[in-house]
Amino acid sequence: MRRQTSYDPARDYYALLGVEPGADIEEIRRAYRQRVREFHPDLHPDRVEWATDQIQLVNEAYTVLRSATRRKEYDRARWPYARSAPRPAG
Repeated sequence: MRRQTSYDPARDYYALLGVEPGADIEEIRRAYRQRVREFHPDLHPDRVEWATDQIQLVNEAYTVLRSATRRKEYDRARWPYARSAPRPAG
């Protein structure tokens, strides 16, 4: 059983990946791969724990945003906090 999708303004998934809320799956995939390369622990030998934490956050964001169902749940939870975001359908 998976955890219910929620929203934490300090860990906005769109901001973590550096994409707009209207991004399509291909943009999300490219941003995910770029962030993984950027935060890879091999590139930060003096901050391995931090890099590993960042990779985990990026993986979490990608897991939610690549799934249409989970993304819709996330957008519903995010909407009250994101004033510029359009109200989610349904």
